[in-house]
Amino acid sequence: MGLVQSVTAQQDRQPSAARAWAARLLHPEWPFSPAAFPLYYGWVIAGMACLMLLASIPGQTAGFAVFTESIVSDSGLSRMTLSTAYALGTAVSALALPRAGSLSDRMGARLAAVLAVLALALGLLLLSTVPALGDALPPWALIVGLVMAFSLTRFGGAGWLMLLASTLIGRWFGRRRGLVSGLFSALTSVVFAASPALLLPLVREQGWRTSLLWLALGVLAVAGLFWAFVRNAPEACGLTLEGSTQAKTATDSAQPPSGMTGLDREAVLKTASFWLIGCGGALYVLVMTGLSFHLIDVGATLGLTQRQSTALFIPIAVTSTIGGIGVSILAARLPIALTLGFFFVAIGLGSVGTALGAYGYSPAWMIAGLGLAGATFSPFSMVLLPRAFGRLHLGAIQGTYFLLIALASALAPPAFALARRTGPNYNAVLVMCSGLAACGLAIVITLRHRINRRGQTTYTG
Repeated sequence: MGLVQSVTAQQDRQPSAARAWAARLLHPEWPFSPAAFPLYYGWVIAGMACLMLLASIPGQTAGFAVFTESIVSDSGLSRMTLSTAYALGTAVSALALPRAGSLSDRMGARLAAVLAVLALALGLLLLSTVPALGDALPPWALIVGLVMAFSLTRFGGAGWLMLLASTLIGRWFGRRRGLVSGLFSALTSVVFAASPALLLPLVREQGWRTSLLWLALGVLAVAGLFWAFVRNAPEACGLTLEGSTQAKTATDSAQPPSGMTGLDREAVLKTASFWLIGCGGALYVLVMTGLSFHLIDVGATLGLTQRQSTALFIPIAVTSTIGGIGVSILAARLPIALTLGFFFVAIGLGSVGTALGAYGYSPAWMIAGLGLAGATFSPFSMVLLPRAFGRLHLGAIQGTYFLLIALASALAPPAFALARRTGPNYNAVLVMCSGLAACGLAIVITLRHRINRRGQTTYTG
């Protein structure tokens, strides 16, 4: 009997020991204390957010665009079939993002970042395998496999990692939030514009399957850095927002940090400000994802070669980079309605300019419109949302925001493919997007006083 009690006690102690080890590994002061850093630890967090952006590229449309033509030609899949699988996978990943945002609030950004990287790497491994089995699999199994691969890559990369990057910048910065958001926006523009041109030589030299395997190994390599350096919020580390060390000690990073305030997701969803920010961001992603996914063919409709097509977004990125820092700083200070109105004008101009390019008109309007829209888009999640609704439930709010973004990203490839199938170019969907931009601008003008009152709300956290 004593032996049975001893074994039972040992079994009871094992879960406790495992929980203790997990708590230690998740503690903000392991493996070092952020409060001991000679500079504000938020700058380290900003570096980790940039690394999350780089790691997300294989799961972004801009990163996948260079694989589209190779997969279509090698697997025998039609462009519409691949676009549909991509859209379904993106939609599935989108439905999981609100849950991921809430989990990030509860478990902490540290563990969430590692899990996001694992999901992205697994998706890339599947994507390198499934299309190559096209002849050995029945059509339905091939589609299911592609949807699973796209779901994981889109969820881990374009979804969860970008959600975490935006949330961390929103939580770790207050008065400098506009500056940091602008710098992040500039880097985003450069990375997204350069990724097709940088990845295309890799695909040509190594082949699309080997390239995807290398990318999977690359994103796995950063998981350890996220675990070591990412922290949930300054309050969880015994720090104040952009301030000095507090007298209190660090707390478990998986617990809601004290000192932060803000509306919960249910209250936020009842405001016009959130839906204008969310739908505006979704419209931008719809346009840019559609153009990026069909990048080579879009360039062909504009009379460009393949090399010229991959470089098409570089001047757009330059415009976004130059304007991004200034727009982000201003977005932290100007009325929210003014920022939203400027965005809708820019994205409408970019859509019309791209449509006119198919008839031989100068791409200057396309570059200016899409570039300025990109400069304004990044502050949506990192500046406008925490400014309007606070930091306490920012992960859950970002999850719903990124749900709208991901659904637009899912809709874009088949919508643009349908426009191409029914016409000589993509103008039908581009004209529709310009109309949506005009509607958004009209709503902002009508509700500007209500929107601006939301932006004037002050949250101590």
